[in-house]
Amino acid sequence: DEKRWPARQLAGLIDRWKNKGLSPGDLDAMENEAYAGGKGQHFYRLYQDRLKALNDTLGDDLVSAEKLSIPITLLILLVAFGALIAAVVPLLLAMSCVLMAGGLTAIASQISPVSDAINSVILLIGLAVGVDYSMFFLRRAREERAQGRTPRDAVDIASQTAGRAVVLSGVT
Repeated sequence: DEKRWPARQLAGLIDRWKNKGLSPGDLDAMENEAYAGGKGQHFYRLYQDRLKALNDTLGDDLVSAEKLSIPITLLILLVAFGALIAAVVPLLLAMSCVLMAGGLTAIASQISPVSDAINSVILLIGLAVGVDYSMFFLRRAREERAQGRTPRDAVDIASQTAGRAVVLSGVT
């Protein structure tokens, strides 16, 4: 169908316009007429409108996840450990890693653009991984305490076993 504009060609065209920093209104009449049977601006506007709607929806979802993740994580840790301090330690460790990753991302964003959603992704993944590793380490220390070791010895042994596994996994 010669009236139909090929999707790949249109996607390439829109990418080219985006890379040039052009908005639909910036397209000159000749370029607009040359593409998509004079509908280049129309297709570009549709693309931008749909992309904005998608970004708004995803942004709202990520904000909701951010607001709920820390309280829910704390509640789960309270149930798992049964003590406030034991529940707060993994959360604080995870949050310190999230802050560090956010700082590294800020430095990287000076070199290359990053998505607006990156902070939400860092928070959610950082909390999950940080809490998981902390719980692994704390469980190992508790096992040593249950075997009659002093608190200091239990932490030393947990560091030698679980600590190495956490560091190795974090580095890779």
